[in-house]
Amino acid sequence: MDHKLLINLLQNLVKTSNIEEVKKKEESTSKIFSQLQVPLDFTSKCYLRFVLPNCRRGVRAREISKSTVIKYEINDLLNTRSPGIVQKAIQRKKLFPILEQYIFPEISKGIPKPLNYEEESSDSYEFIADLTMKGVPVSQGVTKGFARVAMSLEEAAHLKPGEILITYSTDIGWSPYFPIISGVVTELGGLISHGAVVSREYGLPCVVGLQGACKRFRSGDYVLLDGKKRNFAKVAPTRTVKK
Repeated sequence: MDHKLLINLLQNLVKTSNIEEVKKKEESTSKIFSQLQVPLDFTSKCYLRFVLPNCRRGVRAREISKSTVIKYEINDLLNTRSPGIVQKAIQRKKLFPILEQYIFPEISKGIPKPLNYEEESSDSYEFIADLTMKGVPVSQGVTKGFARVAMSLEEAAHLKPGEILITYSTDIGWSPYFPIISGVVTELGGLISHGAVVSREYGLPCVVGLQGACKRFRSGDYVLLDGKKRNFAKVAPTRTVKK
């Protein structure tokens, strides 16, 4: 990633971050119990009081464990001094930009084959002024804003605060952008996919399964995302909106 894009991302995170809001998100166990619509008996409350803090610690430890694995790999590299390891790394570095562009179908039979996007361009889709698509709602909420179509992390680096992200799918690498966007739309995903889970954590409306959205919508379109009615539509911008 270009260091200038990384600096711009960090600046946007600082401008949009609110320490008090972050503190409020990690509510006490008692407050969570009081908000539950289903009453809990004494045994269930005792069990959850033990499980909830451990789950929170587990989420943080999950990322720490990834760093630990990297340390072991670096240790093997330094101690082994094998030219084969270096050669493998060089080959992977050359292949990565090519493999990164591959997009696979949600369901594959036999050996997975990437979708050929070279033969199918966005020009083959008709751009309708009042375009509306329906998908699978995975995080409720309603928001309006300018769309940002990003098929890679390099394109996502141009995201601006308040924009609605449209992409094929997301993974852990996209997480730093969630605090600055106002909604998420993906072509691939489900209730427990990365984009759905992180959207719920940040309270962002999210609709998944909108196949073709990345080609039917363009960056700069003013759109409405309804995470309850599972609608994603291109609408006319209000007079007060500035792009």
